[in-house]
Amino acid sequence: MKNWLIIINLLFFAPNLTFGQIAVRVFNFRPTGELGFVMKPTTSVEIAFQDRFSKRSTKRFRTGFSLQYISMKPRLDVFPVSGVGSDANGFRVLPGKQSFQKYAMIQMTGGMDYAFIHKEKLNVFAGFDIVGGMAAI
Repeated sequence: MKNWLIIINLLFFAPNLTFGQIAVRVFNFRPTGELGFVMKPTTSVEIAFQDRFSKRSTKRFRTGFSLQYISMKPRLDVFPVSGVGSDANGFRVLPGKQSFQKYAMIQMTGGMDYAFIHKEKLNVFAGFDIVGGMAAI
């Protein structure tokens, strides 16, 4: 409980100290496509920081970045798979099996925004993000 109070206080007071936004997002990750049949839904965490636009009208740029970690668990220990092989006798279906011990992903995002309209209480902006990541299987 003490750790949660420290984290909540840090997130509450940190924007005043850093002049930006700090976020922690916990969400349910549900894989789709090929991994949807293989992996169970899991809980994931993302930590993000977003700078703020300056009160001066000359600073119209802001930056931000985030880090996301996803650790997925397989639905089964072993999955049946098949392949097709060919030789002089024709085509054959070859049975096999595949297993996943672990599947972890890390995703990093960084970006920049530009404020077209930069008023005291209103900012209209557009930006871009660069997303990169890696997976450990």
